[in-house]
Amino acid sequence: MAVPPRFFFSHARLDTEMPGRYLLRFFEDLEKTVAAFHAAALPLGTIDKRVGHGTDWDQFLSSGLMRDKAFIAVLTPYYPTRLNCGKELGVFLLRSPKLGVTDSGELTGVSNVLPIRWMTQEAYAVNNVKDALIPEILRLVQDGPADDLHDAERTRAIERYRRTGMQNCVSRGRRYYTILLELLALRIREMGELPPAADASFDTAKDAFSYDWRLHFNGAPSDPNCLPPVPAAPSALAERPGALNSLVAFYITKRAYTVASVRGEFSEHLIAESFSGVAAATDLDLAGLFADIRSAAMDEGLNAFHAATQLPSLLAHLASLSSAHVLVAVVIDPDLWPVAPGAYNDGLIDGIVGSQNWRGPVLRPIFDGSSAGANLPPRVVTLPRTPVERVPVLRRVFVESRGEALRTSSRVNLESKRLPLLRGVGGERP
Repeated sequence: MAVPPRFFFSHARLDTEMPGRYLLRFFEDLEKTVAAFHAAALPLGTIDKRVGHGTDWDQFLSSGLMRDKAFIAVLTPYYPTRLNCGKELGVFLLRSPKLGVTDSGELTGVSNVLPIRWMTQEAYAVNNVKDALIPEILRLVQDGPADDLHDAERTRAIERYRRTGMQNCVSRGRRYYTILLELLALRIREMGELPPAADASFDTAKDAFSYDWRLHFNGAPSDPNCLPPVPAAPSALAERPGALNSLVAFYITKRAYTVASVRGEFSEHLIAESFSGVAAATDLDLAGLFADIRSAAMDEGLNAFHAATQLPSLLAHLASLSSAHVLVAVVIDPDLWPVAPGAYNDGLIDGIVGSQNWRGPVLRPIFDGSSAGANLPPRVVTLPRTPVERVPVLRRVFVESRGEALRTSSRVNLESKRLPLLRGVGGERP
């Protein structure tokens, strides 16, 4: 008797908490399609939403990771930042008999792992570098259905998925969505069986995104140089932010981050937003904030750039971008401001916050151990600790910032650009 084609559905919990419920709908539709293609009984999918009240969640999920045939990884900007996602992937990867790693950190010989791009192709770019947010270890794994170019309807469905992401394909009754589900179900059916894992537990599982795979296979650790590795001379030039369709967030912080391999003429340097390999040096609080700011910007159709520069020149950059009708924000580490007179900023931050030479918000996140602050200037927006609370606040701020920029842009030449339609919180598809 054939083994039931069970699959493990790995996702960042925050993605199911976003409005719309498209992720759970996709899971349910995929499960039904897999069942139909295999003449198998439901349920076939392992997902955290099915952990019953009073059930040992570790045992329930670990059992699926040890025995399920396929692993569906729903790739979003949040996915590589979540420890449980990394552990789920790590357990399943180690079941691949021919697993290996390249000198540059990509995994080879990965079996039965199907990454799904959930968002538009722009969502995985940082500072307009394509696929910067695709985890390094998965860059050799095909993240969508293959196209043999023999069926025009199938080609259009796959092109739609690659362009818009699966989230924007989830629409029951649409032919392109049915085609994509069928292609994924066929792919699972064609997979070979994997040997089960001998044992697995979230307590001992390795986070695939921070684990040193080169040390695991070759006995040679990655370069241990720390915080933060800075390219000597970035060669590529980042695309310049556009009027009213881009956001540049400047960070004032002493926390560790990784400088991007591209440079921008509008800032001293750009910040890399990646969650594997070299960018593991990034402070975890900052990494989460980067993801939330970019996610909120993407939700409102804005290209996001993370930037940093010396304080004395920051005001000039802000004024220049504002005059070009580019949305800007200043993100100030709560450990640095407000502080006692004569401390780190020596009044420079106060001058930037109070300046009328630029338009935009000052964002002050709350990290663990930091306070909310009191009696802050009106343009300062305090950001909540958790992404679920923080992203909606950021979206509202970006909508307001663009409205302010539009009111002052009557003379700007927009060159017939199609500007993003900012939806605001609650403006998602029904």
